[in-house]
Amino acid sequence: MLSSAAALLLLSSATPSSTPEGVFEAFAEVCLINLGDASKQISAAKDKYGAGPASENAGEGVALRSESFAFNVIGSDAGCAVTSSVDSTVTFESMTTLIGEALGGAAPNDLIAPDTAYWLIAPETVEGNFSISLLVSSETGQNLATLMISRVKGPIE
Repeated sequence: MLSSAAALLLLSSATPSSTPEGVFEAFAEVCLINLGDASKQISAAKDKYGAGPASENAGEGVALRSESFAFNVIGSDAGCAVTSSVDSTVTFESMTTLIGEALGGAAPNDLIAPDTAYWLIAPETVEGNFSISLLVSSETGQNLATLMISRVKGPIE
């Protein structure tokens, strides 16, 4: 997952806050709709959100930044992430509820840490199993929400 430190590099303190729904919408429009096609994910970030190359290096893949979002596309199998600053009242619990509802009412499969959860999915449009991860953390001094999808090796249990 895009680390909090990498996300902070991509998002300055002047970045406007997004709503939790806005973070999920950007994630769906860039990462989910174009799942399995990194070039379409990059194009969607550029076309729909005005994202351009991030001046900071976020590690692997292509790092893009718009006014409100940081995007990291790491190839068709490795993943796609969206990070945004969210209002300080947004909590991990409220984001988890929102994402679960957006995924058809599914509770997360597991909590990895107090600020990280994931859902396992098997999309109809792309072969394979995937994990959607959520991180909500104020560790960097900003309240950041990150959603990432990546391919899971092996069956979903």
